[in-house]
This record gives sequence, structure tokens and C-alpha cells, in this order.
Amino acid sequence: MHVDSTTTRSNPISEGGGSAVPPLAGHIILVASRDDDLRSALCSALLDDNVAIGEAASLSGARRTAARLKPDTWVLDLDLIEGGSFALLGEIRDDDPHAPIVVISPDDNRALGETATAAGASYYLMRSSAPDKIAHVLQRLRHSAALARQVEHHREKARRAYGSLDGSSSTMLELFDLLRRLEAADQTTVLINGESG
Repeated sequence: MHVDSTTTRSNPISEGGGSAVPPLAGHIILVASRDDDLRSALCSALLDDNVAIGEAASLSGARRTAARLKPDTWVLDLDLIEGGSFALLGEIRDDDPHAPIVVISPDDNRALGETATAAGASYYLMRSSAPDKIAHVLQRLRHSAALARQVEHHREKARRAYGSLDGSSSTMLELFDLLRRLEAADQTTVLINGESG
């Protein structure tokens, strides 16, 4: 039984003799499931170059392991010892709105996976197919999360750049478009004249 543990594996060598560059390298993944065989299969499917994997079987174990490892990616079985998978899902979302979270749903309960997705999971997999699909799904989700973080960064940068200007009217959208075009110019001063509010 691998409960509340951390697993890592060193750099694999490709057939050509060079280092392989795995898509999940450098990530910390938490795999939480009460089912030892499922958890082991998921961890085996995810082991890659420089990937740290924390494992837990219970809600409290998942919280302890997460506090220690600070995972950036989650694989969460909806059937944890002590229950509470949906509470943990909410906690993860509150902490990181873009974290990839894959939930594992029982094979006979697709509606539970859909409910988890509506509650904040990024994706759900049925239990029987999860080990075969998990690495590919996480690669896609990591890419999507990175893009979402970039978009959020650029939006925040734009909000800071224009101070307290805000609005969605056609006039304000035209103004923002003009300001964006002027960003490339050196030392541009813009005077905005008109009614406020």
C-alpha cells in the first residue's frame, strides 16, 4: 500500500541515446484514491522524467500530502476514504483556479463525473479507462492551464496599464483599442477628454 507517499523517477534515455523530454517534466502530481490497484496503475502511467507524485488514500491523507508537496496537478478519485472528494475539489479550485484536476468516476456513474466537472474538475475519466488515458489528458490540461494563466497575466497587465479606466461600451472599447495600438510607441502621452461616469 502506497499511502501518503511520494514517488519520483530519474531521466529516461531515448533510443537514440539522448535524453527524452517528457511533457509532464517538473510537475508535482497528487494522486488520491482509496483503491490501491487503481492508484498504483495511475502512478505508473504518470511516472516520467522529473515528475514527483504524491499518493493518498483518504481525504485527510490528500490534504497532508498536498500541504507537504504543493502539487500543481491533481488526480482525484471520487471514492476516497472519509469521503469529501467534492469538498477537496472546492478547496483546490479556491487555491488555484487553473490547476488541472482530473476526477475518476465509477464506471457505472457517468453522472457523478459530470457533476464533478460542473463543481470545478477540469475533466473526468471512467475508472476502467483512467490508467490508459491519464497521461494524455493531463498533457492537454497542463497546456490549457498554462494558456489560461498567460491570458490572465496579460489581462491583469492591461488593467494595471490603464489605471482605473473601465468600461465595455463601444466608445470605451475603441479607446482601449487605440491605447493598445499606442503601447508600442515610446513616451506617448494620452489626454482623455470627456464626461466621466
